Amino acid sequence: MAITVYTHIRQPILLDSSPLAAPGGEGAVHKIIGNSIHTNCCAKIYHPAKRTLLKRRKLEYMIQNRPNNVNGAQYIVWRLFRFAADEQ
Repeated sequence: MAITVYTHIRQPILLDSSPLAAPGGEGAVHKIIGNSIHTNCCAKIYHPAKRTLLKRRKLEYMIQNRPNNVNGAQYIVWRLFRFAADEQ
């Protein structure tokens, strides 16, 4: 079974319904499936209680201020998009 989320331009993205690992305190990470544009990518789905205005502002800031490629930097995130789940 898949979870459908949408990009900010309402492009549907399918996520595997099983998280890649045990859900954490903020939410769960799911593999993006069935979409060649986002191959080898994943999406974090936040728990409802963690979907706050402050969290949204933080993520929007991160989207607009991507890190520079710095030698030796070890970060995993980026190529961020804001998604909206179909049940919202």
